[in-house]
Amino acid sequence: MEMGEQYTGTAVFTKVITPPEDEFKGEKIKPSNYLIQNTYGDNFLLYREIPQEEVEWFKEEKLFIYEGKMYVMLANLSSEENAMTAIKSYWRAMKGLNLLTN
Repeated sequence: MEMGEQYTGTAVFTKVITPPEDEFKGEKIKPSNYLIQNTYGDNFLLYREIPQEEVEWFKEEKLFIYEGKMYVMLANLSSEENAMTAIKSYWRAMKGLNLLTN
């Protein structure tokens, strides 16, 4: 973690979650990748990958770099399942936006 890191301990795991390619193939609006990080116990941090041109929109203390990609923290959730529910909700919203643009 870098740039105003949110958690200073050791992460139990970090997972990058990518949207299903087949569901968004050919769509104008592509959903972001997300990152789930379990820092300890029931503490799951949810982040969204942001392109470089969006970095200035966020406060530095909420950003960090993981494997060369920039992420912004969205939420601190109690389970990985809750984090996945949130991610799928964001993806459904992208599908809805794509329906409006067709």
